[in-house]
Amino acid sequence: MTEPKIYFVRHGESETNATGILAGQRDVALTKKGIEQARELGSKLKAEHFHADTIIASDLKRAHETAEIIAEAIGYDNRIVTLSELRESYAGDFEGRPYVEYRDADRDEIAAAGGESREAFAERVIKADELVHTYARGITIVIAHDGVHRMMKTLIAGKPPQSMELISPSPNATLLEYPALTKIAEGIV
Repeated sequence: MTEPKIYFVRHGESETNATGILAGQRDVALTKKGIEQARELGSKLKAEHFHADTIIASDLKRAHETAEIIAEAIGYDNRIVTLSELRESYAGDFEGRPYVEYRDADRDEIAAAGGESREAFAERVIKADELVHTYARGITIVIAHDGVHRMMKTLIAGKPPQSMELISPSPNATLLEYPALTKIAEGIV
């Protein structure tokens, strides 16, 4: 059986992205710009005759809406697989506040706010990757969140989960290589 080819897409710009507010797991919508970003990516993929066999998305509105827009543009007519494990990191009471407050908070402050520890987030991202590989067939697109992408890249680099803040953010609505964590388990990385 042929290994699937998996791509990653961060959702289009959300209402909170536009204002510098931390969404975390709040279910916020795409902005007009975010919708346009998703449409532009879908149009680009259609023009390149890109075909997806599987689309997998976070269950949060901003990711799932991006997936629906791309799916429509490329003529994908299968069910979009929805995984809650692909949600952004939960930031507790920091959600709805300026992102810089969360970025500058230490472990104890995040824990006191009821947020998901970086270690717990890493474990969830590893579980999400396992599920992605369970559902992936042929050419697969995974639409999720910046934190998920940065945590995957952090783990592949062999860095501790707290180091994810040092990884540059991924651009909205751009087709990227999927950083498969299965390589770690197989001893490839």
